[in-house]
Amino acid sequence: MEETRERIIGEITALKMLLRDTDYEVTKYAEGLTACTTQKQIEAYREAFMEQYGEVIENRKAWRAKINELEDELAALDDEDTPAPDGEPENNGYIDYPEYADNGADIPDLTEEDDTEAPAPAEDDGAEGTTEAETGEDQEQPE
Repeated sequence: MEETRERIIGEITALKMLLRDTDYEVTKYAEGLTACTTQKQIEAYREAFMEQYGEVIENRKAWRAKINELEDELAALDDEDTPAPDGEPENNGYIDYPEYADNGADIPDLTEEDDTEAPAPAEDDGAEGTTEAETGEDQEQPE
């Protein structure tokens, strides 16, 4: 029983590390969206991003689903080991972490249309966490 628990905890830890290791790509996407001012730009940016990072996004969804499955297995093991005392939660105190659920953010409907191009996702230059402002690279100014 203890080996099974340790295996499950190890798998959960490894999957959470994979999520952390790909947070950079997701953050880059979220930051890039802030430059989009119309629905058309958002859609174009999303399409370009998914072309470049779609596999990462799909992997993250699968990892979150597996984490949830493993946490359920772990909770079931705990339920078998220790019956919950009166007044205590049935899940033996385990918390459902919503940040690992497959929650898609709602994209606002921007009714103002324009013909400006959406910014393309930045190429990964390996300088994780470095912004264009920090590197001195050209930045587009809003008109």
